[in-house]
Amino acid sequence: MRFVATRGSMSVGASQGGLPPDRVVEGEDAIPADTRRVIERFHDKSHGAMVNVAVVPCSPFSVSRDLMRESASLARAYGVRLHTYLAENDHDIAYSLEKFGCTPAQYAQDPGWTGADVWHAHCVKLDPGGIALFASTRTGVAHCPCSNMRLASASRPSGACWTPACRWVSGRRRAGAGTVRHRAPGPGRVRRPGAVRPADGGVP
Repeated sequence: MRFVATRGSMSVGASQGGLPPDRVVEGEDAIPADTRRVIERFHDKSHGAMVNVAVVPCSPFSVSRDLMRESASLARAYGVRLHTYLAENDHDIAYSLEKFGCTPAQYAQDPGWTGADVWHAHCVKLDPGGIALFASTRTGVAHCPCSNMRLASASRPSGACWTPACRWVSGRRRAGAGTVRHRAPGPGRVRRPGAVRPADGGVP
């Protein structure tokens, strides 16, 4: 099994208008330094390597734009991939418009978060302009149908026919299937094999 370990980060707490509680955020001076440490210790850059490291600021409402930009530069300096959550629900859209004056896709473009070395989770609220941007830049998307349906976010990008998911891939759009790990016990838990079936029109 190929493993991509991710060095996540959150630096904008609730007291600064972010989503995470202040007790879990890190200082923005410490995050790049520790990310370098993790890459240098664990990332295998050889062809076909089974263990890679990716740089993963949690989301636009959990880190600053400066950290997003610095994370992109750091990742590309080391030749590793970039990942974050984007356009997951209506709150994401409202937050981007209020805080940044742009859509999530436009926000991603400014600090360098588009390209073939980037994949975003969710993206069910991308507008047609965002879908076109990601297609033209070869930016990837991880489609998480079960997670999004459980959270009542949506199961596909607005205006896109993503059942099965491969229809969205046509026209140079890069997409994969995944899930967010929910910690609910028993039947509320998302099991990964079943979670990807709705991406191809199956039943979870």
